[in-house]
Amino acid sequence: MKAMILTAGLGTRLLPLTKKWPKPLFRVGDRPVLDYLFELLKEYGFKEVTLNLHHLGELIEREVGDGSAMGLKVTYSRERELMGTGGGVKTASDLWKDEEVLVINGDNIIDLNLEKLIRVHRARDATATMAVRPGAADAAYTPIHLDRNNMVASIGGEADNSAHIFIGAQILTPRFIKRLPAGKPSCLINHGYRKALKNCDGIAAMITTGYWREISTPDLYWRANLDFLKARLPAHFYRGREDFIRRGISAGKGCEFGHRTRFYYPVYIGDDCRVGRDCVLGPSALLGKGAAVGDDCAVENAVLWPGMKVRRGARLRDTIVTPHGKVKIKPRED
Repeated sequence: MKAMILTAGLGTRLLPLTKKWPKPLFRVGDRPVLDYLFELLKEYGFKEVTLNLHHLGELIEREVGDGSAMGLKVTYSRERELMGTGGGVKTASDLWKDEEVLVINGDNIIDLNLEKLIRVHRARDATATMAVRPGAADAAYTPIHLDRNNMVASIGGEADNSAHIFIGAQILTPRFIKRLPAGKPSCLINHGYRKALKNCDGIAAMITTGYWREISTPDLYWRANLDFLKARLPAHFYRGREDFIRRGISAGKGCEFGHRTRFYYPVYIGDDCRVGRDCVLGPSALLGKGAAVGDDCAVENAVLWPGMKVRRGARLRDTIVTPHGKVKIKPRED
């Protein structure tokens, strides 16, 4: 089975950060979101993956290349106009012909048993299978209603206590993809799933309670980084970082720290960072590779992207700092 990651979107809810940098390359901890998805695919034996490109696609292609650095074969489907989730899959489908395909949203960090998802899909002989989780009370997402056999009964409407939410991972059959509109933008939910339900095509669901976080807003992006700092991500995402999980504080290679600098965990500091004297880092501070913090600074509930600099005497709290803008965040936890 081939895989596709949807990476063409504009990321408008993350503006101004997405004006010059694509959402799938946003860093959570010390890695882009795409890296976590690649690692998930490799964990379950996937070898080939397609990315669709539109907004700042050249930056994604430059970062990922042919995928060999991640142990994958990566191909690209380039969209002159933004085709939406359905149109993106339809446009790319020539790359895998008449095979089923696993499709995952490119702004997700997810711990999903893909082997079980495939097993459920094939056992039900479904035209498509959605990964869902309990989430009736979350008004931000369209409710998915299941029948007693965990087949999708309806999409939308009132979110009762039995409703679920779709977490952006699915298996699609060729017959599902063939029914998507050709040559124009479309939506997997509106033009795919709802149409399939009208045609009485079986749509299966696999319920999961594993880790899932999307990064579509500054608040959600911050919460993903907070999850990283508090070691809430799946354990295999911390390979090579086990000491950080135990201690809650980590400093990379080549870092320099001034006198009387204090740390309040969790704090994660990338390679080659510079921190001046009389500074306070944390709680919940993440410094990307090559970041620099001047003397007498405080950095709390903050993310600094690689290479960012904080001037002397600054008090940086509840903030994400990138080369493409700075945004305030709400320092709440789930």
